[in-house]
Amino acid sequence: MPASAHMNAFTLYDLSGSLTSDNEFRDSEARSAYYCQVLRQNPLSTKIIRMADWPLQSLKDPASAWLYFTSTDKMEGYIKFGSRWFTGLDGGKYKWKPASRSLHCYDENERLLAVYEYGVDDVYFAKLDIKQGAEDMVIEIITTLLLNRHNIHRSP
Repeated sequence: MPASAHMNAFTLYDLSGSLTSDNEFRDSEARSAYYCQVLRQNPLSTKIIRMADWPLQSLKDPASAWLYFTSTDKMEGYIKFGSRWFTGLDGGKYKWKPASRSLHCYDENERLLAVYEYGVDDVYFAKLDIKQGAEDMVIEIITTLLLNRHNIHRSP
């Protein structure tokens, strides 16, 4: 596999890691890139917004996404807790795989798209490395990352 296959396009830093209050992802220059706004607590409703003035944005990446959590095992829409697979807007199949202190996102051909690593320093909760070739689906990566983190958090 070529060395460039796993090179980062950019890194985003998860400021608080919060799943139940507002949170922000910033780039390596401390610019706000994505904002996670909790709109309602019960049931939990969150809007993920790509900042319009973020200079590294891809115009193919949707500007926002919504998450609605319910108290049952099913979520509205296409995702069910326990499944780490998701279908992207491009129709491709993707999967999150957990590791000891990280989550890795792969496409159906096992190409690494993103790595979310917990506790990398004392400033940020985690960092999210977006690999080259995944720049057009960052909001999908963040959305499904939050779904998987919510699932992990509520697992016994």
